[in-house]
Amino acid sequence: MNPFFSIIMPTYNRSAFIKKAIQSVINQTYSNWELIIIDDGSTDNTKEVIKPYLNDQRIIYMYQQNQERSAARNNGVKVANGEYICFLDSDDYYLPNHLEIFYKEIVNTKNNKKTIFVTKRSYKENQNERIVEYNGNYNNTPINQLIYQAILSSPPVQCICIRKEAFETLLFSDEWLPYSECNHFSFELLNAGYNYKYINNHTVVMVNHDSNTTNDSVEFYMGKLSFLTKFSNILGVNSNQSIIEAKEKLLLFILVNSCHFTLRIKYFIRWVRLNPRILFSRSIISIAFRNN
Repeated sequence: MNPFFSIIMPTYNRSAFIKKAIQSVINQTYSNWELIIIDDGSTDNTKEVIKPYLNDQRIIYMYQQNQERSAARNNGVKVANGEYICFLDSDDYYLPNHLEIFYKEIVNTKNNKKTIFVTKRSYKENQNERIVEYNGNYNNTPINQLIYQAILSSPPVQCICIRKEAFETLLFSDEWLPYSECNHFSFELLNAGYNYKYINNHTVVMVNHDSNTTNDSVEFYMGKLSFLTKFSNILGVNSNQSIIEAKEKLLLFILVNSCHFTLRIKYFIRWVRLNPRILFSRSIISIAFRNN
């Protein structure tokens, strides 16, 4: 019998975290699943850490030369046998009812071929944990869905569940790694006619640590700004107030944190074009023109 769920877990040098991730799948209250671990060229002892778990026939291990996590996810989907696909990064983990919540929702949802099921997640750093609430006020028009659920924000792939057949035409791209790959994938899904169904259950824990690929760096925020600029241009929504405010926040971070004078001037000019009123802000001007 084929599994109902295939869980795709890309990993790269996460031997310190992956045990908890794997165990969280094993501990699921719903048991008809397979876990496909795609080792994206790890150079640590990831393989040795995973080996004892391979006694469970539901767990599959595949090694590939480093190609980044988008390729790892795509390769995992190609060999998946499940009707529905879920994702889990190897430094995060599921709560025990994650798959059961999805299963019940799938069974109770009619005409769900174009439905993306989404549970809530939390961010955990040391002993601090914060649950993220979804804002469901932007489902009223297709353009608002793209603005608020793809360009400005998107559910992390760790929180989604989708029919495997979606990947017959859609794949993950590494174009926006690590800045906005979830946003990009969300954009493609919504553009293809899929819709999110938010489930009011917290079932995913995303762990913040020093080696996260997402971080508060100038380079990261520049990448986010590039994505936001490109796709707001594609949709012609540059005058949307939420888009403007998001760009201003990204520009401010770059201005405050960049050590390069020429880079600050470049992004200061972009901000002036976006909002000429900042010319009256002495604090912003002093940041842009400060000496290193």
